[in-house]
Amino acid sequence: MIRVGLLGCGRIARMYHLPILARATGVELAALADPDPERLASAGAAVPGARGSSDWREILGDDSIEAVVICLPTGLHADAARAAFQSGKDVYLEKPVATTLAAARDTVLQWRASGRVGMVGFNQRFHPLVVAAREAIRGGRVGRIVGARVSTLSPRRDLPEWKRRRAEGGGALLDLASHHADLARFLFAEEVREVSASVHSISSEDDDASITMTMESGIVMDSRVSFATVGENRFEVLGDQGRIVVDREAGQMRVDPLHPPSTLARLARGAARLAGAPRTVRSILSRGWDPSYRKALWTFARAARDRTQPSPDIEDGERSLAIVLAAEIAAREGRRRAVEALAS
Repeated sequence: MIRVGLLGCGRIARMYHLPILARATGVELAALADPDPERLASAGAAVPGARGSSDWREILGDDSIEAVVICLPTGLHADAARAAFQSGKDVYLEKPVATTLAAARDTVLQWRASGRVGMVGFNQRFHPLVVAAREAIRGGRVGRIVGARVSTLSPRRDLPEWKRRRAEGGGALLDLASHHADLARFLFAEEVREVSASVHSISSEDDDASITMTMESGIVMDSRVSFATVGENRFEVLGDQGRIVVDREAGQMRVDPLHPPSTLARLARGAARLAGAPRTVRSILSRGWDPSYRKALWTFARAARDRTQPSPDIEDGERSLAIVLAAEIAAREGRRRAVEALAS
C-alpha cells in the first residue's frame, strides 16, 4: 500500500485526481493540502481519513507519505516538485512542469539526483482514442504523414485568478498547448524543430492562441487553444492515403481513406458508430468522464510500487515547456522561432 498526498485541491483535482486516487488499488490517499479552507473541506469530505493541511510543505515533511500528486497552481509546480524530490517522495507533477526553462532544468536535475519516480501529467497520452490513433499512424493506415491539426477549446468561464495571469502560470499556451506539444512528440516520435504562434487576450491574459509546430521530418502540426470560445477537443492527422480523426468530446476515432468508401464500408462505419454510442452518450452527459486520468494515475501508482520509471517523465515535461516558451517568443517577435535544444 502506497501512502499518497494530494497537493492542491482545485476544480480539476477534485473532479479527477482525488476520486481516482481514493479508489485506486494499492493506494491510500493519506493527505490533502490546499490553502483555501472551503476547497480543503470539500476534498476532505470525500476522503474522511486523510490528513488535511493548508500548507503543502507540511505534507512533504511527513515521512509516512511516500508519493505526492502535485496539482498546485502552475507557478508553484517547480518549487513543489523539487522540494518533494529532496524529501524523498515519488512525484506525479501536473503540467506544465514550470513557467521558465531554467526552473524546468533544475527540476529535471533534482529528479535525476533523487533516484525517485518522476512523472508528468500528460494524461492525453493514455486516452484510448489517442493510443489508437498512434497505432494507426505507426501502422501506416493513412500512408505518409503530411500534417496534423489539433484543437482544445472551451467556453468562457470563471477562471482562478492565477490562470488569468501569465506571470503566475496562466494563459492558454501554458495550460493547454503544453498538452499539444507533448502530443506532437508522442504521436510522431520526433522532436519539434521550430514554431510560429499568435496570442490574444479576450477575457483574460493570453487566453486564446494558435501555434504551428514543424517537426524534425517536416511534418507540420497546427494547434489551436482557447478559454474564450466554443467547446472542442479533437485532432486530425493527415496522410497521403487518408486521415485519422479523433473527437474526444464525442468519444470517437475513425480512419477516413483517401478514396470514398463503398456502400458496404459506409454501412460498416455507421454500425461502428452505433456500437460506440453508449460511450458517446456517457461523455456528453458526464463531462467528468475521461479514462485518461485514471490510466495515467494508475501508471504512476504502479511505478511507485514497483520502483520503475514511467513515461512521460520529468524530461518530457521540460521538452514540452521548451516548445511552449518558444511559441511565446515567436508570438511576441512575429516570426518563426527555433525550439531550444536540450542537453540529455
